[in-house]
Amino acid sequence: MEWQQKVAALRLRLILKRKKALTRKYWVRPVWEQRAEESGFFTAMKVMRDGDASLFHKFYRMSPETFNLLHSMVASRLTKEWLCREPISSGERLALTLRYLSSGMLIKDAAMAFRVGIETARRAIHLTCTVLWEVLAPIYMKSSVLQAPTENEWREIAADFWSLWQFPNCLGAVDGKHVEIKCPKNAGSLYFNYKV
Repeated sequence: MEWQQKVAALRLRLILKRKKALTRKYWVRPVWEQRAEESGFFTAMKVMRDGDASLFHKFYRMSPETFNLLHSMVASRLTKEWLCREPISSGERLALTLRYLSSGMLIKDAAMAFRVGIETARRAIHLTCTVLWEVLAPIYMKSSVLQAPTENEWREIAADFWSLWQFPNCLGAVDGKHVEIKCPKNAGSLYFNYKV
């Protein structure tokens, strides 16, 4: 056998090996099949929305009425076609995103709470954030009161945040949300979170 044939045989073997590795074990993981009964959206969220508005507000950082208004504004852009399996509803996408943003939880934890895959949750959160920006920015950013900052204004905001809090490359804090960071060397307990 010539060396070209040996190389071709090895390449073919590698391609076949990769193909075997790419075959899916599940179409839908068994744990996700119970989403309609066990998901945070279908259980706790609906109970809170219908009966406990204060708990709903703590959970999603908005009232049920505000959630419904926001959902009505973005629902058409978050609704997916039903081709092979039931898609995540627009309300569930919005609830997943708001819970992720309001709690500071990891995407994998949000995915488990809503009984969807990690990649599915990541894509849903990214899409929902994009849609929220595209829908809300023209309403709230084009008014004479509030306009999107220019690049220089962003730099000034970051400089102000640095001078006030000594936190570099930051444009502000939202509701005191805690974000994991690597502590700079020799910072001692300066970056320790005593509230957790």
